[in-house]
Amino acid sequence: MIRLLILCLSVFVMASCAEVQHLDEALRLKEFSDDGDAKDAMISRYQAKFLELVKRITQGDQLKDMVTTKDLIAWLGDPVLIRSGSNAGETRWLYRDPMKYFDTPKVYFFVDAQGRVLRWTSVGITQNISQIDHEPKGD
Repeated sequence: MIRLLILCLSVFVMASCAEVQHLDEALRLKEFSDDGDAKDAMISRYQAKFLELVKRITQGDQLKDMVTTKDLIAWLGDPVLIRSGSNAGETRWLYRDPMKYFDTPKVYFFVDAQGRVLRWTSVGITQNISQIDHEPKGD
């Protein structure tokens, strides 16, 4: 009986040591999982905002509330890509679905050095009005 008790106690102690030994790895895996969940949530929010932008464009919205880069970032988040524009001192901000690279609508905002949106254009959105450049009207 004493041998059985010692055997059970030994198995319990060894099993608990094994659990503690791999605790760091288990916690690290949980951390990766939590990060993945946060990334998935961020991508879902970004996709929803981009789909809302596409919907606005297909409905003929001129996006007049998108006046500055602060407006763009506040509403759409950071652009997928920022490149030099066709004119000096101008940058081109690209917004598209973050998970699709080729066959997806794209919206380009052209921004000056002061952070003002000069115009925008879209590619791949099926609406005649979205296929041309849009420049804000002067005051």
